[in-house]
Amino acid sequence: MTCDSRRPWRRFPGRYTGDFSLKDTEALARGARGDDRFGLRAEFVQLVELAQSLRTSTASNQMPNANRIE
Repeated sequence: MTCDSRRPWRRFPGRYTGDFSLKDTEALARGARGDDRFGLRAEFVQLVELAQSLRTSTASNQMPNANRIE
């Protein structure tokens, strides 16, 4: 197992997904949109984008340990 300290949510590759990331999920979903009669595929892409933005904002909002108020 590999550890990436820059991306703590990806410390351990999934058993079946390996290093498949949210960016990979987004690219796969965008490529498979096709005919989207009810807009569900487009909504899924939006959810993946939202998940990516939440991970980014959560990581950037964390205070370093030295400045953390407990």
